[in-house]
Amino acid sequence: MLFRSLVTAIYLDCRCLWLADMGLGKTLAALTLLGWMRKIGHGPALVLVPNAGNVWEWLSQRNEHCPHLQIATLDERASSAQKRQRFFETDVDFVVCTYAGLRAMIKSKEDYVQARKRFDQLYADEITYIRNKSTKTHKIVRDISSAWLIRVGMTGAPLGRKPEALWGQFYIVDRGRTLGKNLGQFRAAFFKKLDNFFGTTWVFEKRNKRKLNSLIRCGSIRYSKEECTDLPRKIQMTRRFSLTIEQQRLISKIIIEAERDPLKASASFVRCRQVGSGMMVVNNEIIRLKKNPRLDALLEYMGDVRNAKCIIFYKFIKSGEWIMDKLIEIGRRPVGLHGGQRDKQSVLQEFTKGDATDIVIQIQSGAFGLNLQCAHYVVFYEPETDPMLRRQAEDRPHRFGQKEHVIITDLIAVKTLDERIQMFQREGRDLHAAIVEGSVFLTDESIVDKL
Repeated sequence: MLFRSLVTAIYLDCRCLWLADMGLGKTLAALTLLGWMRKIGHGPALVLVPNAGNVWEWLSQRNEHCPHLQIATLDERASSAQKRQRFFETDVDFVVCTYAGLRAMIKSKEDYVQARKRFDQLYADEITYIRNKSTKTHKIVRDISSAWLIRVGMTGAPLGRKPEALWGQFYIVDRGRTLGKNLGQFRAAFFKKLDNFFGTTWVFEKRNKRKLNSLIRCGSIRYSKEECTDLPRKIQMTRRFSLTIEQQRLISKIIIEAERDPLKASASFVRCRQVGSGMMVVNNEIIRLKKNPRLDALLEYMGDVRNAKCIIFYKFIKSGEWIMDKLIEIGRRPVGLHGGQRDKQSVLQEFTKGDATDIVIQIQSGAFGLNLQCAHYVVFYEPETDPMLRRQAEDRPHRFGQKEHVIITDLIAVKTLDERIQMFQREGRDLHAAIVEGSVFLTDESIVDKL
């Protein structure tokens, strides 16, 4: 059904946004469609993915399901010269590279011209990665693909708490047909302009929810997990703990300083979260607090997990290091995945097919595009503020091939920012359900007013 829906849309229009929930086989369907397009005479395809781990996932899916397709990958092990040769010259059916890798390839006017001529299909995996129209990557993708016959954007989480994110994604594939020729048109149609001391703010008007949902349905394919009857349940749980008296005093001190000096207000948010994770930054040095109830709560939870495989997402780099050390101390076999790491493929293989019991992932590096069905426990060590990133991360194991219920657990410090972040997450889910699904009517003013 997934492939049939996508092929129908491509046949009728050739340019669409595919809003399919994570884990429903977008990669396989896109590979099948790509191969079919090549068979009927279309040119090579450019596949864009968020990070190096996703490159490996596309390669493994192609090896398993479509080995006849010729592929070139721009992975981190290749030299700059090899990457350019693969991108511009290799005779293949499709090229897979990261969004960052594309920026490295397109540096001059000649590169733009050559890329436009080389490809005529675009498959932007997790297109939310380039939702901001002001970024260099968005501009490059928009410009080189302007004349291509096929432009497909794929994502399961098109927005978090900002509906403006939708415009940039739709514009890449349909050049303004769905949500307007420019962001100004989109704002004028669905937002209210508010002028204040800091400048102009655009606030989404909830009365436009149904209108926006109708346009999105016309300009995209929507396929959700609720339509699949063979996926196991996803169970959300919260494990609460209390901070130490020392942590509470440090947080109170940070808040008082922020109230006295408004310039410190933005930094105070991160500082409070760091204290809640057992650390402080003093003179650019990270100081570890004597006690860390968050880490203790995780170790207590891992006793319940026993020998099952578990995915642990964290925010701060030091948190990841401490988690790895403690898991090794209690006899588990963890592997780590973080930004800037080379050879992520071997780490993923060790977890999915090897003896590793846990994978400890920095959420910014591992929330997109990984297939981790071998695990059915997920822990958010530190709550994520971006609902879009959160939705992506929790669905890494909840996808086709999963045979067990997926248990997702949040570690939440009571009476702290953790509880406020949880509330923001609920607001983001409600907004997504209202605008994308069309299933919830926005009656909570806070959902609108806090955007």
